[in-house]
Amino acid sequence: MLGRLIWRAKQAVHTLRNATRPEKRSCPICQYEGLFGPFGFPVRPEAQCPKCKSLERHRQLALWLERDGNKARFAGKRLLHFAPEKAIETLLRPHVESYVTADLEPGVAELVINIEQIDMADKSVGVIVCSHVLEHVDDAKALRELERILTDDGFALLMVPMVHHWEKSFERPAPTVAERIKYFGQFDHIRRYGRDFVERVKDAGFAVEAYSPTPEECIEYGLGLGAVMYVAEPQRG
Repeated sequence: MLGRLIWRAKQAVHTLRNATRPEKRSCPICQYEGLFGPFGFPVRPEAQCPKCKSLERHRQLALWLERDGNKARFAGKRLLHFAPEKAIETLLRPHVESYVTADLEPGVAELVINIEQIDMADKSVGVIVCSHVLEHVDDAKALRELERILTDDGFALLMVPMVHHWEKSFERPAPTVAERIKYFGQFDHIRRYGRDFVERVKDAGFAVEAYSPTPEECIEYGLGLGAVMYVAEPQRG
């Protein structure tokens, strides 16, 4: 018993020591270099840039944007950004012809739109940004709507929280608020995604390309280890 108590005390000291010795990171969005701050629940200790307030997914998008001529893919396109995030807008607005934000809640964005039933014409949008939205909604309906409104040469940038070692996404029918918090980590989430997320996107008519940063980039820029961003393009015959 005494040995176990000593072991636990050593573990607690080790954890506290690491938590109080954060590493300096770099932000590819605002070029800040220094300590990042905590964010989220459960708390991610080094998640947020203190200067531009970017999170891991925003900095990952910034790295993707610099690769393989990706900036040029936005030229002349109309972009629709669901649940807008300022860091993403800062990155992408300079590269598109028009930038429109949308959200289900009035007053949050320029347009009030239900992503499961989008009041927009077919093939009317060139780029869609959908970051940490699909875990809140009926994703089958939402993805079909995203595919419908994209132009033939358009694409969607999709980011979701994911447990990468799960083969299947975890869902429960009609979860209560308490169950959502318990099982999915947030009161308004209705699932935790597994690797079958890609198949869900393909089922809606998309071809899917995955982008993951290198281990070195994850360390330098304070990114989520194993985080993936998906680029989805309509597959139309």
